[in-house]
Amino acid sequence: MRINHNIAALNTYRQFNNANAAQGKSMEKLSSGLRINKAGDDAAGLAISEKMRGQIRGLDMASKNAQDGVSLLQTAEGALNETHSILQRMRELGVQSSNDTNTDGDRASIQTEISQLKDEVDRIGNTTEFNTKKLIDGSIGEKKMAGTNNAAVISTALGKETSALLAGEANYTASATALNTLTGGTSTLYVDGAKVQFNLDSARVNEYKAASNDTTKLASLLKDDINKAIETSNTANGTQIAKVNVDYSSSKFNITSGSTGATSTIMTEKAGAATDLFQLMGIHNAATAGNRSATGKEGVLNAAGAGNLGAFDGLTSNDAKMTFSVDGKDIQVNFNAAGTNALQTALSSPAAGDDMTALATALQTDFNAAITNYNNTVPTSEQVQAVKVTAKDGAFVVESGSDKATSSIKFDNSEAAQLLGLAKQSSATQGGGVDFQIGANQTQTMKITVEDMRTDALGIKDINLSTKEGAQDAINKIDTAIEKVSTQRSNLGAFQNRLEHTINNLGTSSENLTAAESRVRDVDMAKEMMEQTKNSILSQAAQAMLAQSNQLPQGVLQLLR
Repeated sequence: MRINHNIAALNTYRQFNNANAAQGKSMEKLSSGLRINKAGDDAAGLAISEKMRGQIRGLDMASKNAQDGVSLLQTAEGALNETHSILQRMRELGVQSSNDTNTDGDRASIQTEISQLKDEVDRIGNTTEFNTKKLIDGSIGEKKMAGTNNAAVISTALGKETSALLAGEANYTASATALNTLTGGTSTLYVDGAKVQFNLDSARVNEYKAASNDTTKLASLLKDDINKAIETSNTANGTQIAKVNVDYSSSKFNITSGSTGATSTIMTEKAGAATDLFQLMGIHNAATAGNRSATGKEGVLNAAGAGNLGAFDGLTSNDAKMTFSVDGKDIQVNFNAAGTNALQTALSSPAAGDDMTALATALQTDFNAAITNYNNTVPTSEQVQAVKVTAKDGAFVVESGSDKATSSIKFDNSEAAQLLGLAKQSSATQGGGVDFQIGANQTQTMKITVEDMRTDALGIKDINLSTKEGAQDAINKIDTAIEKVSTQRSNLGAFQNRLEHTINNLGTSSENLTAAESRVRDVDMAKEMMEQTKNSILSQAAQAMLAQSNQLPQGVLQLLR
């Protein structure tokens, strides 16, 4: 018998501690309702549960976001409901003013009401907001420039885009023998960058020879051959190259692209022999080597545009000053001042047909010189980026150098701005819509756009019902405006319906994921009560046995008697 180490007591004590610890864990779980209260309870389960909790809370917040989105859409749609009512009243007045039973005074009264109604349409467009975000002024509409993110302003047209025109290099003198040396083979040209080829068989060669004294017929034959080749190329390559036109004027044959702008190109290849169709028709000069090409222009001045720029060139004193706003910062430019007179310098008796690209570059120089002057006077945090000015479709396009959502460009109503077609023009913001975060994870968004619903964008800004003719014209314009508003309201309704389905789906997903997370994290109360009861009994039994085992060494005393 040993008394230094009571093995039975030690064993009982260990079991007693184990039972107490297990009972404590069970009581912790029962009191919290959670199976996992700390990482030691289930390390892997805790990680899975926390990930699920992140998704659940994200889904619940996404549902709230979607509900906010519905409220935003309802706010915009409610404003457009009133715009619709105003447009219907305006149309009613248009029909009334079209009737000759009205006197000039009656129509003047009608126009007075029309003016007030237009002002109200603009007021609704300018002031309708949700959480300070303007909704129907175009600021959350489509991006202002296709293919770019930055804000841009497009001036009123001062001209137009042109097509590539490849004029004959040599005169063609019509005669019965002019094409006698023509032989068959493949003719090649490039239209808008696409390689186009057509083959002349003997029958087609004879048609050309027979028409060699008829320039109209020759132009028609060449046009047909080129356009058939373009059709073949489009079919084979899945392209949409525009067809060309061929005419005869000033003793030369001309090929004109069906497209416009800088991407409009025509190029022909120089043939080695004097039997080539393009060479015999004068498209090529037999004495000239190399290819011949022509490119369209993004803009050339028309007569009115040339007149505007001619008047701009004559501006002096305060008339030559303009204030424009870039990203919210007002900047003044004086086109007569040194360093900001590049455009006036470039203008030398402007005339219809002048290329607008060089003028756009000069205008860009003036704007950016003014921006540099402004930046030199303000802290770095207040400085703005340079703008870009290009010509497109006969208009000046002014783009912000910033691609932030807050980028904007605005112009005043000065005489200089008016002559450049920029007066009162505003990009508002870059547009591009607003994103609703309707999912728990990154990129799970929904984009909506609301276009500009003010009078200018609706095309009714200048309607005038003071005459019968004006009233007749106004009816059509108002019909178009009503259709635009109807389309926008329909889109808003579709967005709202989608968001309502999204809310339902998010609720279902959150519920199912919560159930899954509960199985990982929550305790099964009935099962845990069984465990707690067992551990309680074991603890009590171990305590009793510990008392018994402590009595075992007492047997040694019997040996001393």
